[in-house]
Amino acid sequence: MNRNISLIRSAKLAAVDYAYASVVPAGMDVIFLAGACPLDQDGNVPYPTDYAKQSELCMDNLKEALQASGATLTDVVYTRVLVASQNQEDLVTAWRAIRTQFGDHDVPSTLSGVTVLGYTNQLVEIEAVAAIAHQEPAHYATDLVKRVLFSGDE
Repeated sequence: MNRNISLIRSAKLAAVDYAYASVVPAGMDVIFLAGACPLDQDGNVPYPTDYAKQSELCMDNLKEALQASGATLTDVVYTRVLVASQNQEDLVTAWRAIRTQFGDHDVPSTLSGVTVLGYTNQLVEIEAVAAIAHQEPAHYATDLVKRVLFSGDE
């Protein structure tokens, strides 16, 4: 677990498999990640009926976005998991696949069933907020310039 981030639990609330809150100390950089979708490298959504496999692919993509931001799963301070289903079992299936990958880092999370998500055949999406030790602005500026100028064609 990131030692700068505090995950808050309360003995007065129900025992659940996630913290109820997180605290990010002053001086840390907060990273807001776009919803991690179950897209493969070709931009397709595989596993059109499999909530667990789409959840795992979302987590793989979330980890990649975190790494590109200089963070890991233990730097995540909040997630919102969106599942396109009215069936609670589907939500639980997605939650278990996602929660397992966080291990002991029981980040505060919201799990919601929604009517539809943005991509054809998409069943799951994970939004996240992370916090890391403050980085010098030059680091971000240099990386941003590389991404804008080279667009991955380095």
